[in-house]
Amino acid sequence: MKKVNVLIIGLLLFFHVSSFADFTIGVIPDTQFMSESDKEAKKITKMIKYFVDNKEALNVVFIASLGDMTQHKNSDSEWQRVKFAYQQLADAGIAYAPSQGNHDATKSINKWFPVSDFEKSPTWGGSFNNKIENAFYEFTAEGMEFLLLQAQWEGDQAVKNWANGIFNANPSKRGIFVAHLIDQGTPYETDIITQNNNIFMSLSGHRDKIIKKGREEYWTTKSANGSIQHNVMTDYQAGNIYKDKGATIRRYTFKPQKNEICAFTWNTTHEIFETDANSQFCMPYKMSE
Repeated sequence: MKKVNVLIIGLLLFFHVSSFADFTIGVIPDTQFMSESDKEAKKITKMIKYFVDNKEALNVVFIASLGDMTQHKNSDSEWQRVKFAYQQLADAGIAYAPSQGNHDATKSINKWFPVSDFEKSPTWGGSFNNKIENAFYEFTAEGMEFLLLQAQWEGDQAVKNWANGIFNANPSKRGIFVAHLIDQGTPYETDIITQNNNIFMSLSGHRDKIIKKGREEYWTTKSANGSIQHNVMTDYQAGNIYKDKGATIRRYTFKPQKNEICAFTWNTTHEIFETDANSQFCMPYKMSE
């Protein structure tokens, strides 16, 4: 009888551990220059198609835009091209969040990505003032509950109060904060990220042309209770390596059995991974015992 009990316990432990499969959250960095023509916009379509084609293989659970989806704020032709590219995610049943950058007019992003397109989705959490530029999404992956909140370009105090309220109301959910611009010491970091113990990650873009280091950055912060928070910036729009206006995507594959999140960078023009230390690396994050 004891042998049977030991066998049952062993099988239960095996299935419990093996049930934690890897899963992926992807990001689409600034696409502003590619939105300006039909020819260049095909690159945006290919960037997003990578996640559609690999939905099952990578267990893709969510895709987040990092803003500057367009170049000329209110250009309907640019928004139409971007909408066409992102429609692939909706058609494939992959949840995603658009993001408003400094080159994206709030009026236009709400016209082309209205709240009504998202509110029937099981991942929809809600938004500030019923506008898409400040919205949050909830999803479950391998038994873990996540809350991803997308904030507008340089949100005011009302936006920060709203974001903090959402994170405070969901302390048990694993928080991801996304905005077009997050830099060390800037308001979104000091007033939102480090103020919330459940935020473990932030994702941003924007800065490739502003700082010489550009392209990719990673730094950590600590929340009030001392938890490590992983902050990652990716922006390839200058195209200073591939000369393709930024047709590079980043994915974060969560590995629960190893308690780590691994970043991978894929250029869709040449179809190659960047394997330098800034482009491919892993971050410790506790997901399973």
